[in-house]
Amino acid sequence: MQIIIVEELGINPYSLYKVKVNTDVNGKELVQVTDEGSVRLRALKPRARQSKTRSAHGSLINPIDILEDDIDAATCLKMALEMTDRARKFTSKQELWLCSSKEGVQNPVPETFQNEFNKIRTKAALKCELLNSATLKKIRFSKGVLIYLNSNGDSLKTAQYFGNTVKTTLARYVPDYITELVYRVKIRSFQHILLFMAVAHDESPSDSLGISIENFSNHVKKAFETPGMGGVLYNSLLTQKSDCETIELKYFCVSLKNIMLALKYAKEGDDQNLKDDCLAAISKISEGPIIMKQLLRQAQKNLNIKEDN
Repeated sequence: MQIIIVEELGINPYSLYKVKVNTDVNGKELVQVTDEGSVRLRALKPRARQSKTRSAHGSLINPIDILEDDIDAATCLKMALEMTDRARKFTSKQELWLCSSKEGVQNPVPETFQNEFNKIRTKAALKCELLNSATLKKIRFSKGVLIYLNSNGDSLKTAQYFGNTVKTTLARYVPDYITELVYRVKIRSFQHILLFMAVAHDESPSDSLGISIENFSNHVKKAFETPGMGGVLYNSLLTQKSDCETIELKYFCVSLKNIMLALKYAKEGDDQNLKDDCLAAISKISEGPIIMKQLLRQAQKNLNIKEDN
């Protein structure tokens, strides 16, 4: 389970090992399953002296009915919650990964998780010897670098995966040679754009560059199809809106009562369009500041109390 969660969410393995379901002080939920089947996980980062919230997108399908190839982080977290629920009630401990041992029910030490990972690695290495050197830390590291490459050097997206600042991400996780490679590609693309702009007013731009008209057109299209360049120029070239196209703006008045209503309709409503609007509003609130998240948690608790009654 930890392999899937670390790879998908980018959470530090040692932070994941020590995750608690509730706080010991006021019972605040740190691992919470939403009405849409997703899971919000709040883990402490000791070195940064702060906690980070990660969201695992899920569904309302029972984990038992999910196919093996479709198991994701949300499924693993929900299974872990269900498997250790009795242990938490019996011992009043709040750790997510409680299990029985010779000393009783307790949270395993990091070495225990690593030993179990080594067993999985040994079996997998029979098919691929490169896996003999795999660790959870390297899995997280490799996924972050892959995100950086696939996003054409999007440092913000990569930093969001690691849960760090851009400065820390580039200095600690992305190798210098990869950063330089991405920068060189972007600089070369920009140089091509400048070159095409320089000959744009020539009688025959293709002749000025010594290439055919067809090759010139293909090179121009390729140069301006680089999303990494961004900016107003790129957007104006791609965005072709018709004169009759209109954008429908929808507003949601945030209050405890309205959030409860949105949660209830998203779960039980009949109008699919309205349900989608409610889910969109709930998603925005969950990504908002702390006060918004507190309202959302309170609304969910109030609904659960009403349903129990």
